[in-house]
Amino acid sequence: MLETTWHGCEVRVRAYAVPRYAWTTASIDVVVDGEPVLQTGGQLRIVGSWAGDFDHRGGTHRVELFWGKFTRGHFPFILTIDDEEVLTDMVPVENATLVRLAWSLLLLTGLTLLVLRLLPLWPS
Repeated sequence: MLETTWHGCEVRVRAYAVPRYAWTTASIDVVVDGEPVLQTGGQLRIVGSWAGDFDHRGGTHRVELFWGKFTRGHFPFILTIDDEEVLTDMVPVENATLVRLAWSLLLLTGLTLLVLRLLPLWPS
């Protein structure tokens, strides 16, 4: 989990594996002063963005998260609030091993099915 401040408020960003799509995705969440303001929910996209509005201290604010390709257990991201860059970093994925295992199993299953499909075509 990464932490910073924005206009005197504590901002936290965390990423964790989610069961959606068989644990092959991760959700990236943004929390401002203990209140969740953005949750990606586990998008099945290599790179992407998510945006939303939230109320805080009597005003409405716009939060946007842009993330890059999952690499070595981390997502690179840029977090902006009201078009102000708040944090640019790499957020580690909690249970990243679970995501890697899910993708490995998916790949192994695909390769196995491909080999079994091609085996009858192999000359004897």
